[in-house]
Amino acid sequence: MYDIQSKSDLQSGATLVVSIPEEDLDKKALYTILADSPGFLLPFRQRAIDGKVEFTYQIGNRSKLAYLSRSRSPGEYADLWSGVLQPLLDCGDWFLKPYAFVLKQEYLYCDRDGKEICFLYIPSTRDCSDYQGLKDMITEIAKQNQVADVMLENQVWRALQDFKPNEFLQMLRANRAGGASAGAYQPASPQSAPAAPAYQAPSAPIASAPPSPPPPASAAYQAPSAPAAAAPPPPAPAPAPVSAPPRLSDDMEIRITPGGKAPQEEKAKKGLFGPKKEKEEKPKPEPKEKPQKEQKEKGGLFGRKKEAPAQDQPIIQGAAAAPAYQPAQPAAAPYYPPVSDADDGATQLEIRQTGVTGFRYAGSQDHPRTIEVTAAEGGIFTIGRFDPSVGKKQSDFEFDKATKAISRRHAVVERGAGGYSLVDLNSSAGTYVNGQKLTPNAPCLLESGSRVSFGNAGADYVWEG
Repeated sequence: MYDIQSKSDLQSGATLVVSIPEEDLDKKALYTILADSPGFLLPFRQRAIDGKVEFTYQIGNRSKLAYLSRSRSPGEYADLWSGVLQPLLDCGDWFLKPYAFVLKQEYLYCDRDGKEICFLYIPSTRDCSDYQGLKDMITEIAKQNQVADVMLENQVWRALQDFKPNEFLQMLRANRAGGASAGAYQPASPQSAPAAPAYQAPSAPIASAPPSPPPPASAAYQAPSAPAAAAPPPPAPAPAPVSAPPRLSDDMEIRITPGGKAPQEEKAKKGLFGPKKEKEEKPKPEPKEKPQKEQKEKGGLFGRKKEAPAQDQPIIQGAAAAPAYQPAQPAAAPYYPPVSDADDGATQLEIRQTGVTGFRYAGSQDHPRTIEVTAAEGGIFTIGRFDPSVGKKQSDFEFDKATKAISRRHAVVERGAGGYSLVDLNSSAGTYVNGQKLTPNAPCLLESGSRVSFGNAGADYVWEG
């Protein structure tokens, strides 16, 4: 609805400027904000120029919410959505309208910790957004911010089909309190497992035992079944071997039975570790000494040490063949020539030949040689330093944890239709392009050959894209 311009200077920093016709001004909302501005709005100042009212919004040390997209815990995930949607529900207390907010993710800002989210609000009587814009913004945030709880994320995507902010927040809060998750985890399928014994009612067929008496009656007619009675005696000896294991005790060995003499005698001969006596009988002292003497005479335990000098030659040849694999390593060196200030043009030419879009190291210290930017059009590529306290990756490219003058979230590269832009995320040591320090949160267009320094500790690169 309105044109939003981005500006920056050293005094005011990064700003957004919006102009609206004076007849569209919502004076009631404007006066209320000036008297008591809520924390979820970007601070602004206004002035009247030629029948229009110009609003200048101060970004300050805030960064775009898109720059802080990451995987979040269920608690952080609920806080994110509360910061995005709750202002739209509470704005009526300041006589604000939900659709006077600029509902686009690129105009959502938050502090360095990512906790307080601020909106760009235009106090106009005309709406600058609509329901579809709200739904598109929520969908985009859901794509870029994941949650560790897969079940919760599925509930969020189902809620987006028929999106209602109030019901959406109630679902998240109930899940955070444990109510929704508990109900979700009640897929009583495991609880129905105990009910399975009830299904063992097929014990009814066991009641068919009464029909079984007829078979014994038929057995009565078979008088020759008497020999079948002899069958019980064979099972009787069966329990005897079962009791064999306990006979390993001393008490059982003393009790000798006629049927158990043979096994007891074998145990007495063999013992618990039977084969040991056989091993003692087999080895003879004489054969052991003889081979040792012969081996000593021959020059070793393996009796072939005399041939060792002959074998040394192939071993030496094998060692000489090993260097054949080493030439492959130095071949990688030509791809990473150092960049010198004296021969700047030649270095840039070599960089163009690589075909890599990103940053190429131009210093002499131990830093990554290249930073390849892999952002699609309309996307971003974040650069920072690994934080061991977090324990997981937070940026697309991260310097080592011991790298000096690099912040955890240092800078971001945006890829637009006009090319690539570099944005400093209010880093502690700053970001420099061709020696000029960037204004935090203000984009700077990158050109091929631009020199970029992340901080002031030697992380100097050349941009090629």
